[in-house]
Amino acid sequence: MMFKGEIEYRSPYYSWKHSEPGISVERYEKFVNWVSGEYDLLLQDETDGLIVFSPNGWVSINNAPDTGGQINLMLTVNHKSKKESDKIISELCEIYRHVLRIMEKPVMIAK
Repeated sequence: MMFKGEIEYRSPYYSWKHSEPGISVERYEKFVNWVSGEYDLLLQDETDGLIVFSPNGWVSINNAPDTGGQINLMLTVNHKSKKESDKIISELCEIYRHVLRIMEKPVMIAK
């Protein structure tokens, strides 16, 4: 797993938080966009970052300013089921890995 953090039980939710410091605004925006697309059938609020609501919990993605034009990615998962929390965290890790792979590949321009 790429993201760190322990799931804590805070009745009635299992809660997990992770901070990923010093990422570019472009990476943050791509990650939020991909997560939004992955959960496009669920209710979403994009007022401050992204909140995705599910029947038994929610996922929150937002940022905190950092120095040097970068930001701190803040992830929160709250769900009534630990099994579902683990699944969502795993999905977020896979999406983030995918974003990293996309951003590392050089852009090929056909002539």
